[in-house]
Amino acid sequence: MNLRLFWISIFSTLLLVVVNEYNLSELNNTQNKNQLIYTADQPSYLAPALNFKFTGVWKDNSVGFSSYYQRPPGYGFLFFIAHSFSNVNAFLILKIIQILLFGVSVYLFGLTLNSLKIKQKTIYIGTIAYGILPFFSTFTYFALSESILPFTVISIIYLTLRFNEKQTLNSIFILGLFIGLALLIRPQIGFLVLPVFLLFLKNFKKLSVHFMLFVALAFLPFLSWNVRNYTVNKEWVGIHPIYHYSNNHMYRPLHKNMSDLFRIWESNSASFHSNMAMLFKDTTAETRNSVLRSVPKKIREKYGQDLNTSFKFYQQVSFALHNNFERNNYLKENEITEEISTSKKIALLTSKIKADFWFTHHFITPTSALKEFVASSHLGLYIYQSTLKGNTIMEIFRWSSFIFLGLLFVCSLITLFISNINKIVRTTLFAAFIYLSYLIYFQRMNEERYYYILFPLFFVGSITLLNHFFDRKRSS
Repeated sequence: MNLRLFWISIFSTLLLVVVNEYNLSELNNTQNKNQLIYTADQPSYLAPALNFKFTGVWKDNSVGFSSYYQRPPGYGFLFFIAHSFSNVNAFLILKIIQILLFGVSVYLFGLTLNSLKIKQKTIYIGTIAYGILPFFSTFTYFALSESILPFTVISIIYLTLRFNEKQTLNSIFILGLFIGLALLIRPQIGFLVLPVFLLFLKNFKKLSVHFMLFVALAFLPFLSWNVRNYTVNKEWVGIHPIYHYSNNHMYRPLHKNMSDLFRIWESNSASFHSNMAMLFKDTTAETRNSVLRSVPKKIREKYGQDLNTSFKFYQQVSFALHNNFERNNYLKENEITEEISTSKKIALLTSKIKADFWFTHHFITPTSALKEFVASSHLGLYIYQSTLKGNTIMEIFRWSSFIFLGLLFVCSLITLFISNINKIVRTTLFAAFIYLSYLIYFQRMNEERYYYILFPLFFVGSITLLNHFFDRKRSS
């Protein structure tokens, strides 16, 4: 054991607890629930575990087929374990697990840098920075899968580097097992498999049997989960199964049509959800006009009337759905005929606007989505956004965080083009930028937490680049 890294991880963990307990104390009772920060997404993560424990069925408490598979089961299973130890203190146990896992991730971060042959002084400075800078641990006190993603991501990077050093059956087993668990926590984390595949490809003949073992460990759990999901309603649901016609709430296929329409110009998820909530609950012209004002002027001038009409149809269908929600549990497919016709009209309007404003759709909005990620300090805790807001030191720290994270992004991008930097690091960063491209081009209306997964990767890449630069400078 590296004692310096151990004590750095202990110190980082204690600091994390102090900062986050202070943050909890500043929250009101609705936000500070059960020892962790409450969000609207929390029930969909945790309710399946409770239902499974007491009824044997893995589903949340909403009505509709997507209640069986809205969230992958990895994080929920962690809560299931905590609840199995103690019904009363399940959230406290879950919080302790999340804190400890972040502490372990700090230690593994240092070991990862050591595997990359980084200078010892740089390893300790980098590990301290990872451990104490709050944007690396923002979600540790949330009941969301992001709370354990730093540990998951760093573990996979470290195990991949170890596998590259010594390709033993043991290293393959552990790496495959971790990736298998990771895919059940957050399927999108699968981009980290790319470096492993390239390593197997490089040693294909030697490791063919090992490759089959790895594939079984890494993908069978997620495949089993998808087969189970198929049995619920005899349909493949994909990795983001939020929308379904049977849902007794707003997340239905019509809502997806509206999100596709808004994605032409909108990159801010909070703005979109706010607009949709108003349209779903209110049928007035005032609400339609309010939403229409959020549309870019050039689109509004040409398609304002069409958009207003689409919003009106959506309001009317939503009103009809509310009435049916009161009478039925599961709505039958195509039961609300107006919903089908409105979906087709909105899809047709979306195609027209995309064709007329192709530059906005293909370039301006994705660029704006990228800006939402990069041009931020990612200091999301309440104490940074409210309690300490305006404090001079806090504002200096906010700007410093913004600059630091911006530099991580730029350095990681540069690392892709430096041929003699560790290939695993470069391949991992390449895969990370593919994932980022998916977020900004296809998904667009993202939450900051989707970018959070990349911070440890970008920091490793940046440290590797700086180490390479100073090594060259010393040798010249």
